[in-house]
Formats: sequence, C-alpha cells, structure tokens
Amino acid sequence: MVYTLSRSKQESIRSLLKKGLAYSEIMKRVPGVSRSTLSKYKDLYTPERTRGHAGRKTTISSTTKNYLKRELVNGSLKTAKSVWPYLNSIGHKIGYFGTTEDGWRRMVFSDETKTNVWGSDGCKYFWKRPGDKLQPHHLDLTVKGGAGSVLLWGCMTWDGPGYGCAIENGTMKASDYVHILSTTLMHSLKYYGYQQESIYFQHDCHVLTCQ
Repeated sequence: MVYTLSRSKQESIRSLLKKGLAYSEIMKRVPGVSRSTLSKYKDLYTPERTRGHAGRKTTISSTTKNYLKRELVNGSLKTAKSVWPYLNSIGHKIGYFGTTEDGWRRMVFSDETKTNVWGSDGCKYFWKRPGDKLQPHHLDLTVKGGAGSVLLWGCMTWDGPGYGCAIENGTMKASDYVHILSTTLMHSLKYYGYQQESIYFQHDCHVLTCQ
C-alpha cells in the first residue's frame, strides 16, 4: 500500500521548498517525511530549477578540454599517459599563483627529456574519428637495425635557460644526477650571478629521492 501525505503536509512542503529551505529544516517543520520524499516533491514542485551534476566537479576548463581533443586527433598527444604531464603542469602553475615576483626570481626549474630518432619505445596508439582517412602520423615507420635515442637534462631560470647536458646510455643514475647538480646546475647559477643559498630548486624527477 502506497503511503500518501495529507494535503496540508503537501502544501507545507511546497511552500517551504519554494522558500529554498534545506531538507533538514523542512524535516523539522514537517515531521514524518524523509529526504527521498522531499526530493520527489522538489522534482514535482520546482521542475524549472537548475539540477546539479552528480560526481566530482571538474577542474578542467572547456578551453583545456577542446585543446586536448584537438591535440589527440592530430596526433600531438597519443595516449592518456601523454596527456597527464600537460594537466600536471597546469596544476603546478595553479599552485604557484600566490608566489610573489621576488619568489619567482629565485626559482630554478629543471627536467629531462628522452628524444628517440624513430618514435616511442612502447605500444603506439592514435586517435581517429569514425570515417576519417589514415594520416601520416597514424603509421609507424621503422628502420632496419633499430634506432637510437638521447636523454637531455636542462634547467630554466627567471633570466633565461641554463646549461644543458646529455646523459650517456639514456639512463639517469643517482651518481649521474649528483654530478649534474654539482656541475651543470652550479655553472648555470654562476652564469646568471645567483647565490646558491637564495635559490629554490624544483624538479619532478624521482631521482630526487636518491641519496
């Protein structure tokens, strides 16, 4: 048997919903009604209201979404793994919004990148709309005898780029990283006249955990 609220209770609920009161307040004023009941009456009495979307609110703007879509289609970004660094860089920038100009002047950023002669080392994918023709970036070119690569490290300061260096064998070891910090990084700071004690050095590489 379906339980129906009295006419007086329905009118009370309607009036309170129109006033914009919270469910908890309405439940105090109209005993015997649940949140699910109030939700149903809210759908009935205020169908024109703007409904919220379920789930976590997105932090990515529509402009960023359109950019990512375009880059995926034209082949500049190929996988979700390649999209992540771009989004992560946006997060870092947002985190530094409160930094003063003097703080930015004392920051030095660095990173390394591996450049392959003949494409990625792992599996390769491409994004294509249904019905689109194959494009040159959809095809994987190979060369007999394999291909080489080079791993480069570099840094950036407020006044300009610092020195860069190549890591032999394409592998960064703890000893290599310590050597880079004590030579290439120090030479870059000296070139721009920075004092080591007043500089903030930022790097996302896991090699920072090396002892």
